[in-house]
Amino acid sequence: MKKIILFCLLASNSAFSSEHDHEKFLLEAIKIGNQVQEKTKGKSLVEKLPIIENFAKEYTDSPVALDIIMQDLGVKYSFAGLHKKALVAKDSTAESETLALEDLTDYKAKSAESEILKRSQLHQIVMFNEAHDIAQHRVLTYRMLSGLWKQGYRYFAAESLNSSASSQINKGYVTNNIGYYTRESIYANLVLKAKEIGFEIISYDMHKPSKLNTTDERETNSALTIKEKVFDKDPNAKIIIHVGYSHINEEEWLASKLKSITNLETLTIDQTNGIYLFSGQEQAI
Repeated sequence: MKKIILFCLLASNSAFSSEHDHEKFLLEAIKIGNQVQEKTKGKSLVEKLPIIENFAKEYTDSPVALDIIMQDLGVKYSFAGLHKKALVAKDSTAESETLALEDLTDYKAKSAESEILKRSQLHQIVMFNEAHDIAQHRVLTYRMLSGLWKQGYRYFAAESLNSSASSQINKGYVTNNIGYYTRESIYANLVLKAKEIGFEIISYDMHKPSKLNTTDERETNSALTIKEKVFDKDPNAKIIIHVGYSHINEEEWLASKLKSITNLETLTIDQTNGIYLFSGQEQAI
């Protein structure tokens, strides 16, 4: 498979060093998440922030727990429009010393937008990812909407959207019933812009009953839902999918499931590793 390596943020988490660690991270995230939810139940966003900040201080000696708490805190900061604090929260648990230095000798800077549009003409599925606590990662997708519409892309799907999102968005504004990360203003505007242009809004994540509660089941169900909602009725459809983190991975995650189920190659745009660079040579995956 081939993909664009579009580096947008220098960050690294020890919790995601392997698939095994990822599953362990998810289990710990559920446990910590329940504790945070209990402490902040019934509180406003303004009231939640200092509570979570104090909660983080209790776990300074537990890297995994602290990473989970700081991710949640970063998301809450983004909801409040405190984007600098969200970046600081991200950096506070990043292990920068583990990052390999890039050799830039053979790299050539290119316009991300124009390069993506050139590649997207050959595809029916384009996927962008984000770090959920970094609102800036939604800007590229926002900027690509009009260009991709001109190429015939007519569907927009996002991990954040609830099953009732389409009917809610038809009202012309975003409410808490649409999704979770759409509580952040840039994400809300991304979805509204897609609707305004004319995209059909597709929700897909965790819509099917879960029996195993595994990553593989979630990704497979998501791919099946997209197939049923889009490609079963329109085999020549073109869709933009905005996801978080690893869902664009072309092995075992959503991108790979979509290929195996639809037999379509996915163009994946990775925004959660590295810095803004584009290799002059296409990367073979």
